[in-house]
Amino acid sequence: MARNGYRLPILVFFASLGMAGWSGDRAEAFLPLTHGDHGTTQTRPVTPEQPGDAGEKPIVRFNQADTHTPPHHEKLTTDILMHVTERPLADLLNDLARIAGLRMRLNDRLEREIVSRQRLEGTLEEILDGLGADFNLVWFAERDLIDIARADTATVKTFQIGRTSDRQIRDAIARFGLVNADFALEVDESNGIARVFAPPRLSARIESIIVGLRAPVEIDTPVEVIRFGQRARSGE
Repeated sequence: MARNGYRLPILVFFASLGMAGWSGDRAEAFLPLTHGDHGTTQTRPVTPEQPGDAGEKPIVRFNQADTHTPPHHEKLTTDILMHVTERPLADLLNDLARIAGLRMRLNDRLEREIVSRQRLEGTLEEILDGLGADFNLVWFAERDLIDIARADTATVKTFQIGRTSDRQIRDAIARFGLVNADFALEVDESNGIARVFAPPRLSARIESIIVGLRAPVEIDTPVEVIRFGQRARSGE
């Protein structure tokens, strides 16, 4: 991390046997969603890229604002210099997270992927992007957890949004500060549905945010019920 204006790179050498003596807690699931999370964080959605043709889904990417960045997100800029002789990708990713003081969750088995004879230099975010390009991975971060999945696991999921508007959804996702979350989002307000194209874990996280926005059932709204095959008004 930078101190007094200077960045001190972290130098780590890896042998093929790995890093002896290192241990850390396993990555845990996201904490339960609460509406107060990141309530004071200033975030901004990046303007979605325009699709190249009518059949292409727009990719919506939300980044943390340049100012008032939460401490956990600052750890993504940790400078790392690492020489890797031979190491399983899964172990390497977990080590990178520990160096920066973050947790790592791998959604797919990566033990068979091997990183050999590489010099990794840059911020944690830059190194994750590089490994993602090499091994077809996507990642996003929330709080102190980095979530990594294979890019080819992305699917389309459709769910109900009630009367929630497109703007409310995008503002809410930005407010929760998902870093590097790339996904396609299509909102059909007239039919009250939304479609998300993303890996399963990211898709579920977006859905949990949207579900929290749905308005509760209005009080004193007449409800029609059926008793023994005959229609009756509620309250009778």
